[in-house]
Amino acid sequence: MNDFLKLAEELDWSYNVDDTPNERGEVCVELEKYSPQDQDFIVSIWFEKDNECDFADKLEEYWRGFDPSEEAINWVGPDGHGTNGAPYDLQDIINDMVDCKEMLRELVAKYHNQAYPSKKFDNYDNGLTCSFDCYDSTDDEMQAIRNILASLENARTYASGLYNNPNRWELDEMLGRFKNIVRDKLESGFTNRV
Repeated sequence: MNDFLKLAEELDWSYNVDDTPNERGEVCVELEKYSPQDQDFIVSIWFEKDNECDFADKLEEYWRGFDPSEEAINWVGPDGHGTNGAPYDLQDIINDMVDCKEMLRELVAKYHNQAYPSKKFDNYDNGLTCSFDCYDSTDDEMQAIRNILASLENARTYASGLYNNPNRWELDEMLGRFKNIVRDKLESGFTNRV
């Protein structure tokens, strides 16, 4: 657990460890980091005491199950705008929650690679987190996934070349977010098949 906490600190996460087991024998690590919009993003992971594998599984499960739209609703007031320090515009709140999911993704990937060096996540190979042998898919499906993500990356490259266009950065950012959303949906669909 100390290796994980050190890694979390290196990625600018702070943490609080409550090692008093609950009624199920689980302990809690609370992770905290400020989002790009300056929201205090807190994640609580409950896991079996002294079981780092369970912690790693629960952390990855939390990340994969994190729904930016659902989380954004928690920060929206009755008038449809941000409350409790959240950005005013709903789209900014959703974008911030997408960024929070990406912060979690980075933490999960780096921890997974440190904890399981023989089963490393690829270095975002074609935008994917897992190595291709993790996917329950045909070669044609994997090629389609690669093509979709490569097309999005090509669009981002094009957008970054629009030097004099005032929408350059917004378009690049939007395509990056869309690529992350598509990748997450594809990964969850193909890695969770039965």
